[in-house]
Amino acid sequence: MFLIDNRYIATGSKDKTIRIYTFDGKKHTTLIGHEASICSLSSVQNRGQQIFLASGSDHGCCCLILWDTRTWNISARIQSHGAAVTSIVDLEDGENL
Repeated sequence: MFLIDNRYIATGSKDKTIRIYTFDGKKHTTLIGHEASICSLSSVQNRGQQIFLASGSDHGCCCLILWDTRTWNISARIQSHGAAVTSIVDLEDGENL
C-alpha cells in the first residue's frame, strides 16, 4: 500500500495490477501495464513538481513504469533489469530514481 499526493492509496498485487483507492475506500481505477506481479510502489516528483506513481514488477517483466497521476496513463516504461524491481527511491532532485 502506498499514499499518493495525500489523495489516493495505491496497492500492487500478484495479479499484475495496481488499484487506486480514495481515502473513503472506494476504488478509483485499476492500472494495467505490467506483465508480472507488482513488487514495489513509490511516489516520485519531477522538476515541474508533477507527481508520478512508480511501480516495479517481478521476474518475467522486470520493468519500472511511471504512471501520470493526473490521467493514470503510462508516462514511461523502463526495462533494463534482468530480475525483479523490488525497490524504488526518488532521489528528490527532480531527475533521478
